Amino acid sequence: MDVRRLKRARLLAKEPSHEKPQEDYDVSDDDAASEESAGSGEAAHGDDGNQGGRATHQSAKASFLAKVFSSVIGYGSDFVLAQFVYDLWLWTTLGGARNAAGVSMRAAMAGRTMSPEYWRTRHCGLIDLQRQVGLPTLFITIAPYEWSAPYHEWMLDEMQRTCQRRLDLPAAETFHLAHLLVQAAKGLITGANWQRQEKGRCWVEHILAPVDGSSEATVADFCIRLEFQDGKRKRWTRSAQNYHGRGTVHLHMLVWLRKISAVNLAAKISAELPPDASAMHSLVEGSQLSWDSSGWPLRNEPSEWDEGAQLLKLHRPPDAFAKHCRAYMPEVLAALKCHMDVQASDGRNLVLRYVAGYNSKFSDSFATE
Repeated sequence: MDVRRLKRARLLAKEPSHEKPQEDYDVSDDDAASEESAGSGEAAHGDDGNQGGRATHQSAKASFLAKVFSSVIGYGSDFVLAQFVYDLWLWTTLGGARNAAGVSMRAAMAGRTMSPEYWRTRHCGLIDLQRQVGLPTLFITIAPYEWSAPYHEWMLDEMQRTCQRRLDLPAAETFHLAHLLVQAAKGLITGANWQRQEKGRCWVEHILAPVDGSSEATVADFCIRLEFQDGKRKRWTRSAQNYHGRGTVHLHMLVWLRKISAVNLAAKISAELPPDASAMHSLVEGSQLSWDSSGWPLRNEPSEWDEGAQLLKLHRPPDAFAKHCRAYMPEVLAALKCHMDVQASDGRNLVLRYVAGYNSKFSDSFATE
């Protein structure tokens, strides 16, 4: 049971609490502009228009999220309510942009993720990053599997109390999986979420860290995008790959490395099937086998990093090649029990593929209109 419910239980039982006081969950809603009144041009405020010395506004989105993450059990398991709140937020956003902004819809929606202008800005930022840092080293995809992903204790507690199963808490599970993916990328893989902290507290045991244990930064930069499956790869089969296309959130990531020889990529990435008796064998066979190909050639030699050609060459025996086993990081796969794909080359193919196919996917009208 999480801290919020423990606190509530103590209050009901009138027991003294020894926990450190927790601040109320605060949702910073960036949709204030979309909820402005078309007539007055002023944001709608609460009863007194001021709370704690700052202006507030009424927001169905913020109210819904506050209840989902509160101690109210069962609120986040209502699919109809979740769809209603989303539709309300979407049409309020569109209506506010059209009636209250006083500019074109394209400009008014520039800060929204479903806007072409939003992705034009990100597209330009990625191109600028590539010009400054150079071509990327790795292209990583991570797609969680809800039935085996590590869930927080408070979600498992709510499922048990409401007799629900996984996938029955749409809001909480989506936020949790997105947070899990981002932290896996920023912490477990790159060690970047402590880079700006005081000296001595930076990550030194992340996957792309130097093998000598030093705190030297080997990750020059990275780019992350969260997407939802669109259903294009969904196939009605009984194979182990029938999880494709169910609409789950997943992550695409570009990584720029420096001093690659110090990372020992050949030991951090694998493209082969583990031994049959190992615990990883069933996990790899259940999540890493592709429909047709994996992008890695047949190779019987040991994995190595070719310093002269700046290429990663992975050991890929005939059995893994025949089953189209995708490359993966064993530490990530073991921790998240997910699907993973790692591509590496001289960088040019990666950045072209990402910019042309992923960074602007579903949002390419800025280039076609």
